[in-house]
Amino acid sequence: MVEKMAKGALSSLDEKLVALLVAHGEIPCSGAAIGAGLGISRAAVWKHIQGLRQRGYRIEALHRRGYRLLGEPDFPSLERMQPYLTALSLLHPKQAYFFAETDSTNARASQLARDGAPEGTLCCADAQSGGRGRMQRVWVSPAGENLYFSVVLKPAIAPNDAAQITLLAGLALAQTLRDDLHIEDLYLKWPNDILIGGRKVAGILTEMMAEPERVRYIVVGVGVNVNGRVGDMPADLQCIATTLRESSGRSFDRSQLLARFLDRLGYWYRQFLQGGFAPLRESWLQYGDIQGRRVRVNFYAESFTGVAESMDQNGCLLVTRDDTGALTTVVAGDVNLL
Repeated sequence: MVEKMAKGALSSLDEKLVALLVAHGEIPCSGAAIGAGLGISRAAVWKHIQGLRQRGYRIEALHRRGYRLLGEPDFPSLERMQPYLTALSLLHPKQAYFFAETDSTNARASQLARDGAPEGTLCCADAQSGGRGRMQRVWVSPAGENLYFSVVLKPAIAPNDAAQITLLAGLALAQTLRDDLHIEDLYLKWPNDILIGGRKVAGILTEMMAEPERVRYIVVGVGVNVNGRVGDMPADLQCIATTLRESSGRSFDRSQLLARFLDRLGYWYRQFLQGGFAPLRESWLQYGDIQGRRVRVNFYAESFTGVAESMDQNGCLLVTRDDTGALTTVVAGDVNLL
């Protein structure tokens, strides 16, 4: 397992150094000037510059001219998320873990949950070496571009109802992207994908630990293609995936996106705990694009085609099969739009 914990807030000295570079704008600031301003040697200036680079600051060194700040990191942190968090946000502020790299945020969150981590524990990574989606598919997870995170939930529900949490998280994410970030032509695909113009931009992987009659914990894992380029993806994904940036022509602040989602997730999670899935169903269908669509439903051992009629009160997909004409309740499976 590869795991590098993202560092916390900047030291006061680093904050002053960044502020000095920001103040100079496009004009390089010499090492001597920085040293004089901060009261440190030029060698110490270099050391601090290197430290900032490791945190994601893009700092250009110009021979005999000095340093110039080209860009600041946008990898989420509590400090960067704070302006967008509200009382509704489903986040335990003392249980937020940010990794420069890990194998899988779901794996990290699951381990923390097994060790007794409370509800609202968050694991977020800038890169994953073992990211995965449903049916053990690989989730490509490069650094510096996207969002990969997992949240621990501990609802008092039966294991049979746990799949509804996936639909709940999908609704929260769709609302975040469409309503808060104003992404157009975006809709939910049952049970766990979000598409823009028919291409996948986000997915949800929900895993749980349960006893026969109760859930011990659920981990909601989310991956969102944010600021990357489709051309940099593996060839087999380029015709079926997209990113928020390429679909909208805009770049997005990952801290803001994550905070907005946690706010929406908190709202719908409370609705779910109070009234079950019924209050969510109509809203999910408003953001979905499944009713009346021809689909192929894939299981491990078989598949069939048909027409998706609706979603029942439990969140199961109702499909009229082409081969038998029977209305079939799909509890779990992989669904492709035809």
